[in-house]
This record gives sequence, structure tokens and C-alpha cells, in this order.
Amino acid sequence: RRLPCSDGSGSGSGSGSGSGSGAVAVAAGDRAVTSREDLIEYIAAKHPSIQRATIDCPGANVVLFSLGSRSQSIPHGGPRVCRSLRWSRAWCDDLLGPRMPYRQFYACSEEATAAAEAFVPRPSDVIVGTYSKTGTTLLQNLIEMLRSDGEMFDEITAVQPWLDFCHDIKVNHDGPQRSWPRIYKSHQRPSALNRGGRLASVLRSPSAVCRSYYNFYVQKGHPLVQGRNLDEWAVHWAYEGTSNGTYWDYIVELWQCHASASTAAGGDEGGGGGGGG
Repeated sequence: RRLPCSDGSGSGSGSGSGSGSGAVAVAAGDRAVTSREDLIEYIAAKHPSIQRATIDCPGANVVLFSLGSRSQSIPHGGPRVCRSLRWSRAWCDDLLGPRMPYRQFYACSEEATAAAEAFVPRPSDVIVGTYSKTGTTLLQNLIEMLRSDGEMFDEITAVQPWLDFCHDIKVNHDGPQRSWPRIYKSHQRPSALNRGGRLASVLRSPSAVCRSYYNFYVQKGHPLVQGRNLDEWAVHWAYEGTSNGTYWDYIVELWQCHASASTAAGGDEGGGGGGGG
């Protein structure tokens, strides 16, 4: 989002309109928040009573992406920023190759998987695309609080549909959501994700993911852990993965996206060129 400059220069007339449509009024002189430091600075200026806090999440490294084709500098008298970039078909095809098919999740019907795979996101849509047990729900909640100004909800998938399940539970993939932009959840690998919107993802220490998966499967009585201790499960998980594939394949694809976007974003200090992330 664009937020007012801390020096008050963003007091000009707004150019956005449309209550409830997700439009954000942008005043002359406003600048984009493009880093954690920018966000902290904005919150400190707007809400002095809020004290800075950190979330204790060992082994986690949140990575937010807004990826796509070309970037363009926004003149505002401050540091260079890039326009929000899309998880575009051309960008992904060039980096990850042709889109890979969806993996069939054991809890979903084949019809549901086909419907999720066929979904075409809008450019403003965000897919929270992660490997299971890496901090998906934490990331979803952070994003939900940002897009809804802290409005509470009963269960996260009620406000951010899980693409793979929509068909089976009679949820319209392309339907409206309570806040803008529309947010979706997916555990498909980056090369299989629906292209055209944006991607938010998170990585976690592999050993923490392995242990979390084991504890979750034990709680659910999943056949993959029956008769296996943690060490035996770790060997299976490391080599065979789950219905989501192996964690290593996921990390490689996500790192390709991150490295390519970061390199492109730093490659042009002037006006137009370069990708960004």
C-alpha cells in the first residue's frame, strides 16, 4: 500500500476512490512502503503509543514476494522504490519453465484439484504459497491483519480460501472476499502455482519442518508415521517428502524466484528497467 510521508507532504488531494472496492486514495507526495524499516517508521509516526515488538519464531525467515515483469522508479524525493510487480506468466515461464501440473492432495477430490489448477488469479490477488509446516498460518494471519485493519475472524480459511479445497466445500474461487486484495492459500510448489497474481511465501529450518510434520501426523494418526519413530520418519521425509513433494525441491524453486527478483531489483538505479521482489 501507499502510505503518507512522515513529513506530511502527502496532504494533497487523493486520486483513489470507491469505498469497499479495495481502492486506496493516493495523495501527491505519498511514497510506497517497501521494507520492514519503512513500515516500522510509519507505525511509529502514526501510532506513537505502539511499542516495537518481535515474534519469537526460531528458525523462520519470512519472505514476501511481489514478482513480475518490469519495474519503474516512483519519484518522491526519497530512496528509490519499485512499483508492485506481478507473478506474471512470462516472468515465471522464463524462470521456472512451463507451468507444472498440480500435485494431488490426498484430502481433495480430483475434481477439486482440477478446478484449483484452472483458477486464473487477478493481478492484485495474493497466493500464500508455502510448503506445509513452515509457518503458513502465521503468515496468513499477519497478512489478514494488514489487509483488514485488524478485523477478527473465526477461522483463517473462512477468509482466505484454500484453493485445493474450494470445489469440494462449494466455495467460488473467483468470488468476492471481505477485504482487498483477495488472498488464497496453497501448498503447491512455485512452478505449479497459478500465474498472474502475486505470491507470499515463508521458509523454515528443515529440521523444524520435519519435526512439526511428524508431530502433526502422529496427532492425526496418519499412515505415513505409523510404526515409525522420529528418526525413521526423518529419513523418509528427507528422501520421499509428502504429497507436497520434497522440501528441497520447494526451496530451490523459491530461491530461484527470490534471487532473480533481488538481482533485477538492484540492477537499475535510474528510471525504468529491471524486475523486483
